[in-house]
Amino acid sequence: AMGEFAASLAHAVRNPLTAVKIDLQSLQERIADDGELSVPLGRALEEIDRLDSTVGDALSVVRRGDGDRTLDVWQPIRAAAHSAGPAFSKTGATLEVIGEDDELQVRGDAAGLEQLFLNLLLNAAEALPPGGRTAIGARRVRGSLLVRVEDDGPGIPEEVRERIFEPLFSTKETGTGLGLTISRRIVEAHRGDLSMDDMEGGGTRVEIRLPSATTDTPPQSIL
Repeated sequence: AMGEFAASLAHAVRNPLTAVKIDLQSLQERIADDGELSVPLGRALEEIDRLDSTVGDALSVVRRGDGDRTLDVWQPIRAAAHSAGPAFSKTGATLEVIGEDDELQVRGDAAGLEQLFLNLLLNAAEALPPGGRTAIGARRVRGSLLVRVEDDGPGIPEEVRERIFEPLFSTKETGTGLGLTISRRIVEAHRGDLSMDDMEGGGTRVEIRLPSATTDTPPQSIL
């Protein structure tokens, strides 16, 4: 019922929003770059894009995936790393995928897991200083899969630590405040858990534990 409501709401908002955006874009084409209206017009278009993103993120919170099936967790990890690549390149930061030699099977939704990992990687990219580093790796641990994302950014400010998973809470001017909410919901839908902590010496570590589809003896190395 929530999914149907969210889809209906998204449809009701996005249709007029698209019409407004088209009209503003048409007006923008008629205004010289140095015109007095160009700046507020550009801001209006940016806000429309942000609102559309917010609607899409809200829809993702309740949208169901393509079902529960066995897959190699490296598939969504690699796809997410590929999509996040430009965000790291923009500041000269690096993203490393570590430990791909072992196939790690999990039961879940490939699209949902890709979105989960992409959300976490984009968060890390935005937190990194120029030339910073993020690593993502995975291994089996006592019947579960542990996926870990580590960065050498500034860590989590104490004043926001208790609120990072709150819907609509964001420390970024253009953030929707739904990325981590969606991430935690995806993990819970996969019967797993997610934790986020500062690392000793600086940086942030995110750990996602998911039920493994196999019970093989786990390798002992990760990041």
